[in-house]
Amino acid sequence: MKSIRALVIGCAVGLVALVPSCGSSRRACDEASCGGCCDENDRCVPGGADQACGSGGGRCIACPATHVCRSGTCVDRRSACQQSCSGCCDGATCRPGNELTACGSGGVACATCGSNQVCEGQCKDPACTGCISGVGLCEPGTKDLLCGKGGSACIRCADGRRCEVGTCVPVFMGIGCTSADGGCLQGESAAACGRPRRYEKPPGGT
Repeated sequence: MKSIRALVIGCAVGLVALVPSCGSSRRACDEASCGGCCDENDRCVPGGADQACGSGGGRCIACPATHVCRSGTCVDRRSACQQSCSGCCDGATCRPGNELTACGSGGVACATCGSNQVCEGQCKDPACTGCISGVGLCEPGTKDLLCGKGGSACIRCADGRRCEVGTCVPVFMGIGCTSADGGCLQGESAAACGRPRRYEKPPGGT
C-alpha cells in the first residue's frame, strides 16, 4: 500500500515539474522590457542598425541594401538623405552643397553649375558689375545705349552725353579743331584746318 502511495506522489511531482508555471511562457525580450528591438537570440538591442532595425520591442529586421534604418524603421536611402541633409544629396550621400560640381541646399539633388556660374546654395549667375538690360541680360554698361553699373538697369544716355565707366557724362562739341597744345581753333586756316570734333567736356568747362 505504501509503495502505491509513493508511486502516486512521485507521478504528481513529475507532472508539476513538466507543466510550466504561470507566466513562464513570456519572452525574455518584449515590448514591456525593450525600447529597441529583439534580435534572434531574444536580446534587446537599440534597433538603429541597418541589420537590426526596429522599435517597441518588436523583432529586429534587416533593411534591404536600398534602405537605411531611421528611428527604428527602414526608409529609402534617398529619402533619408533628403530628410537629414542641409546640403545636397548625391544619390544617398549628403554633400555640403557648396561645390560647383555638387551644388544645392535643403536636401535637394546635387546640381552641376555652368562654367560661368557660382554656387550659393544653388547655381547662380555671378553678380553683374555692369547693368541689366531690358531682357534681363548683364551688359558691360559702357555703351551709350546700354549704360550703367552695379547691377542697375541699363539706361540710354541722352544727346550730348556719353557713357563713361557706367555713367552718362556730358560731352562738348568743339567748333573747329584741337591744336597740338590742346587749344581749340576755328579750323579754317591752312595751318590749322579741321571740322568740329566731339570730345569730353572738361571739368568746370563751358
